[in-house]
Amino acid sequence: MRKRKSQSRSGGGLRRQDAAPPTPPSFADLQQRAAAEMAAGRPDQAEVLLRAALDQAPEDAACMRRLSQCAAARRDWAAARDWAARAVALNARDPWSHHQCGTVAFQAGDLEAAETAAQRMLEIVPGHPAALRRRIDIALRRGALPEAMAQARAAAALHPEEPGVLHQLGTVHLALGEVAEAEALARRCLELRPDSLPALRRLSDLANRRGERDRALALAREAVERHPLEAGPLHHLGALHFQARDYDAAEAVARRILEIVPGQAGAFRRLSDIALRRGDHAAALDWAQRAAAAMPSDPGARYQLGTVHLAVAALEPAMVAARQTLDLEPGHTPSLRRLAQISARLGQMDTAFDWAGRALEADGRDLWSHHQLGSLHMSAGDLDAAEDAARRMLELEPENLAALRRLSDIALRRKEHAEALDWALRGVAGHPNEPGARLQVSTVRLAMGDLALAEALAREALDLTPGHAAAWRRLSEIATRRGDAAAALERARDAVAADPADAWSMSLLGQLHFQAGDLDAAEACARAVLRLAPGHATALRRLADIALRREDVPLAIQWAEQAVAAAPADGWANRQLIDLLLRQDDLAGAEAALRKAEATVPNPAPLRRAAEEIGRRKELAHA
Repeated sequence: MRKRKSQSRSGGGLRRQDAAPPTPPSFADLQQRAAAEMAAGRPDQAEVLLRAALDQAPEDAACMRRLSQCAAARRDWAAARDWAARAVALNARDPWSHHQCGTVAFQAGDLEAAETAAQRMLEIVPGHPAALRRRIDIALRRGALPEAMAQARAAAALHPEEPGVLHQLGTVHLALGEVAEAEALARRCLELRPDSLPALRRLSDLANRRGERDRALALAREAVERHPLEAGPLHHLGALHFQARDYDAAEAVARRILEIVPGQAGAFRRLSDIALRRGDHAAALDWAQRAAAAMPSDPGARYQLGTVHLAVAALEPAMVAARQTLDLEPGHTPSLRRLAQISARLGQMDTAFDWAGRALEADGRDLWSHHQLGSLHMSAGDLDAAEDAARRMLELEPENLAALRRLSDIALRRKEHAEALDWALRGVAGHPNEPGARLQVSTVRLAMGDLALAEALAREALDLTPGHAAAWRRLSEIATRRGDAAAALERARDAVAADPADAWSMSLLGQLHFQAGDLDAAEACARAVLRLAPGHATALRRLADIALRREDVPLAIQWAEQAVAAAPADGWANRQLIDLLLRQDDLAGAEAALRKAEATVPNPAPLRRAAEEIGRRKELAHA
């Protein structure tokens, strides 16, 4: 009788005792899997794989450089520097290890160390293009534009057919506002390397800046077609769809990214933004939380959480998120601006100006930091300082539309209509396909009483972007000026239909219902606004007005108190509350509200009459 081979049972099945052990992953496989984890924004998982690879090849400098990149992605600068230094120690003549040292230093803001690393590369390999580009980056970061241009031109002379060097020269041209030169260089890059992602992206960006959206989308799609498995080109395509308010297309692109790179934090953030635009705050928060969980060291993910909190008027959590972002990246200018924005909203203007100043200290060339500083000055009624901030923006980007519109607005405040029109027309000349530029001219024409031209310009804006809610609101405003209440109401409905998640369109519709005496419809609109934008002070004030019209003064006071709590710096919200308290003959309450408002409202003009009325009543009381 033949003996059976020895077997053992495991979980009811049979397993051969002599089964071969699993083959460990190869060095190359570990490296490939680590690269995929990094692409998905998971540096911790990538590090585990790279350490396993390093066990197989303890003196592999490339593996150490990748470990340095993992640490840098977590903002662990000490570990990133250590791994890069270990790579240099293995081979002090390897330029790429010095390059990684410089990259970490540059990311951490240590420009001196970054420059030293670039210089060391040039000593090893004179004229090394990566080192030359790093030195240009350093000059740009320091704001030394003449030095950056001199270095970029010298690098291009040494490497006239190196796309990366030519792209860098184009970057300097853009910093100087020389758009045509930058575009020509991008085209040259494509001639040298037809699949160049930076060149395709730049040409798409420039086309979009000119308002040539079809051209911008075509270039973005070409980049995706040439690199179908990369997330970067898809992100850019999604950004263009999002900017054009095509949220379905933007969502489809984000979900495609997640198919290619599951758990990609950037795609989660985009989906959060889309949900916000649709007024779905719960979904927006969920996507933002997924982004933060997927990439805890990503400042952008933490910032997105703050964006959602701010959208629902949760100011304290928004401030916490901004501070957490700054813990990850101390010079994160959007977070510094956000803290300025929240402080201003709370009426803490000194603190707001301090945060705005810190944003400019972190990056003196950041256009939006200058713009925010100007906004704060506008809120405080300091038009001269606001003008200085806008002119500084134009020094950095000569045809910046936000700056041109700001200067037009300032001229309007000063009743200088001719100058306001000049600035607005300059915006159209520089941005002929941008509906916002046409609307600014429409705003000036409306202020000048030229309703026909104001209407024509609003319709031109709609020709450019048919779903532009602000243009529909403008047509409603013009109809109101003409006394055509029915047309005004219809155009306001068009604005809501164009963008149902736009709180200001719904607010306008409610205002028109209120003016027509339809209090129920006005109330429904105000409550809809609060669903779209919790804490919307205008909607809360409207509800107070509705309660007052219904002769329910106590309820009106409750709504007014909520409006002041939501926007302590809003002079008109404070004025409404004071007026209601006076209507209740609550002189002490009105005076207390006035004193509180005087501490938080940057522009006291709305409070003057209330202060005079309180003073008059006090005199009568003592007479």
